[in-house]
Amino acid sequence: MEARSQTDDWHYPHLGDLNFWFFMVVCHLNPQEFIRVWHDDADKLVGYAILGEDPSFDCQVLPEYEWCGIETEAISWAETRRSELRGQDAQAWSGNFVSGVRQDNLKRISFLEQHGFQQGDYTEVNMICSLTGLIPKAVVPTGCKVCSVAEAGDISDRAAAHREVWHPYTVGNVAKTITGALCACPAMMASSMWWRSHRMAPSLPTSMVGLIQRIASVILVRWGRARVIAGRE
Repeated sequence: MEARSQTDDWHYPHLGDLNFWFFMVVCHLNPQEFIRVWHDDADKLVGYAILGEDPSFDCQVLPEYEWCGIETEAISWAETRRSELRGQDAQAWSGNFVSGVRQDNLKRISFLEQHGFQQGDYTEVNMICSLTGLIPKAVVPTGCKVCSVAEAGDISDRAAAHREVWHPYTVGNVAKTITGALCACPAMMASSMWWRSHRMAPSLPTSMVGLIQRIASVILVRWGRARVIAGRE
């Protein structure tokens, strides 16, 4: 959040993205082995790196510490860990090494290219909607209902639908009690479109309940971005 406040909404990942990435590491891997952090002399967190199971790589550093060596240490660490993991499970860790980057982040693109990455075919584009002006009144489609997740009262069905659609890419065993607690917190109480006929919904993060509850009252406005996924063998 500090880094985003010093730059813009897209130079660093949205808190929701970071929370989900951490959640996936917690579910499938070991955070102590697949997440590395850097601190300054005052023990302030200044950077992190995540090695995901795709396998994927991400590294973010505070503006005042960018391109001073942390990124190089991070990718060296990730490559070493990936090499070790390939020896243990070649099938799981021998795919393309991927990393996301904005199309206008030329320094990051150059950095990834120097380490063997090249632009892939996948490009993500998020639409934008300014909140500084009047927002047109939403028209609820026939067959849909606007309500809170907690009000829907069928958390288990939502989780089951998600697992069915994304199988075998599960997010682990999610306790119903934890999911229920998240649905009741303010961040999850925001109104959402509820398709009764399909009962489709995104997965609910469960690893950082306390953090989510603390930030639930903060409205984080997401502006659009386009990013490309770089990959290497």
